[in-house]
Amino acid sequence: MIGKRSGWLWLSLLSFSVILAWITYETRWVYPEMQRYFGDTGTLMGQQLASRGRHHLQDALAELTDTNAESDSLARALSNLDIAWGFINIAIYKERYSCTDPSLERLDRFIERIDLSPPPSAQESLTELLPVLQCATEIEQGQWDTRSAVAMEVAKRINFHQHMLLGGVVVLYLLGIGFWWLHEQQRQAFNQNLRDKLRWKNQALHDPLTGALNRRALDADLNLHFERMATEDYSFVMLMCDIDYFKPYNDTLGHAEGDKALQRVVVAIKDALRQEDRIYRYGGEELAVLLTGATRDEGVEIAFRALEAVEQLHIANPGSPSTYLTISIGISCANAGTSSPDALIRDADKKLYQAKHNGRNCLAT
Repeated sequence: MIGKRSGWLWLSLLSFSVILAWITYETRWVYPEMQRYFGDTGTLMGQQLASRGRHHLQDALAELTDTNAESDSLARALSNLDIAWGFINIAIYKERYSCTDPSLERLDRFIERIDLSPPPSAQESLTELLPVLQCATEIEQGQWDTRSAVAMEVAKRINFHQHMLLGGVVVLYLLGIGFWWLHEQQRQAFNQNLRDKLRWKNQALHDPLTGALNRRALDADLNLHFERMATEDYSFVMLMCDIDYFKPYNDTLGHAEGDKALQRVVVAIKDALRQEDRIYRYGGEELAVLLTGATRDEGVEIAFRALEAVEQLHIANPGSPSTYLTISIGISCANAGTSSPDALIRDADKKLYQAKHNGRNCLAT
């Protein structure tokens, strides 16, 4: 029961731990990776090389066709053309776009032409560079189409991933709640079973009429006391009590009244005891008391308190010479010289018989 109960608890904690680990993984690794994949500009891998090459071609063409160009315009145009050539001279462009190699050759020839005198005119520059610009634009558009398709595929995967994440979290959360509920059910069943066992044990050791402990409990406690005496300097006292003239009381007033009287006597004796002392119904109207750790003198003092407590109940007993219900007590002190629980009981019974012989409502030591 305990192992299974713990198993449900661990499964519940495991479910919630998986949720926490999954969310942490998504937050720290998956989403940052997606952001890096799309780039800071919001497009796949940022601005593509063909676009940069086209920009440099446009800048070079602007320098070459500017009628008010400065003296170093030709050098700037040449630098832009060299950079544009590098951005267009990409293996994947050559593989996918047939205009790439002719455009690079045209660009090479035009760069060599710039070094000659006189420099190319604006019309010549337009004639040579416009086809290269058109090729760069074609490459750029083709790459954008490819990237759009990739972006759509990535978006689908992200959407599927998000649905999987949401569904997984919901399932794990429900599993965690379910396992926790099972754990609570097992815990409550375990506690109820424990309470039932304690109740059954209590019922097995108590007299149902008076609420006092029974003979079985007396035997068990006597064994514990004797075990303690065997290992340490310890003594205790046993009182054997009997209600005086109880049979005439039952015969005169009936057993129902006899049961009530017995219950009141048990309560009165219990009130006269210390907290650590215990009272037992030994049989019929006979009661036994164990005074834990008490000496003979302490036992005598407590016994007299019990005699007085019962007498103060003033329960009328027509069959008693004193007209009230009273008890007689025999006292026996257990110490290292006491051989066994049975010997202690026999001694207490003997003292009780002496109290009865001495006129009842008294204590025999």
